[in-house]
Amino acid sequence: MHEFSAMFYSCIRGYILKITKKCECDIFIVLESLLYFIMTPPTLFKMKHLILVLSILSCIQCFAQDPQLLENTWHFTSGQLDGESLELDFPDFENDLIFDTTSIWINYPFCEETNEGSVDYGTSSTAFDLIGGTGGLVGTCTFPFMIKHLAIYHQEDGTPKNPFSYSIEDQGSYLQLTVINGNGDIAVYANQYLGINEEKLINITISPNPTSDIVHFTTINNQILSVAIYTLNGKLTNHFIKGKKSLNEFSVAHLTAGVYFLKINTEKGQTTKKIVKH
Repeated sequence: MHEFSAMFYSCIRGYILKITKKCECDIFIVLESLLYFIMTPPTLFKMKHLILVLSILSCIQCFAQDPQLLENTWHFTSGQLDGESLELDFPDFENDLIFDTTSIWINYPFCEETNEGSVDYGTSSTAFDLIGGTGGLVGTCTFPFMIKHLAIYHQEDGTPKNPFSYSIEDQGSYLQLTVINGNGDIAVYANQYLGINEEKLINITISPNPTSDIVHFTTINNQILSVAIYTLNGKLTNHFIKGKKSLNEFSVAHLTAGVYFLKINTEKGQTTKKIVKH
């Protein structure tokens, strides 16, 4: 009997570890309850049963969620806010949306900006509520897309735009997440950066970086057609266009010290680089 129970316990443990991979519930409580349920005398059946049920109920909220929501990092592709199209400031503007069992993170790696909020899934597998919103932008980088994107999730005063519904669809080469807030605004994400293969073809080196004056570009089998310089709040400061000569360098001596983004348009597509002006 003891060997059978040990084997049963081992099998159950492996199964629960698998299905609770993304859960924060205490799986060991469940395991101990299962073992207790097997090993103790029948006279304690009701108590054993109660303990087991309560332990498993503690995990139901996690199990209700689509595992794909929690297992992937999501990247914005398109959206609609207040009836208007929501688009990235740059095609390769980095942004991450991450869920776990209790929290949501909205990250903008370009700007080293992260917004965290608490999430309540209830017992639904296709909906969630935010608790207290995701907070506002706390850094100095405030591109228009970042402000509008956060407005999908909360009002200006931080009030969440609950309730949220979501769906995940298999698009063949990637998964697509669609989030809809209580006002009907929509944000669509993919679990990979779309167009990343094109981005890898755009090999541009900038030097020196940081710089105080001249910025040099080095490309491989590619030509730079234009370069736009943006401040951290998305304001366009300069726009250089290729003339008869190649656009391989320009001066930033006139800019005040700080961090800037270069939106570079080439024959093979667009890319964005960050530079620091002394």
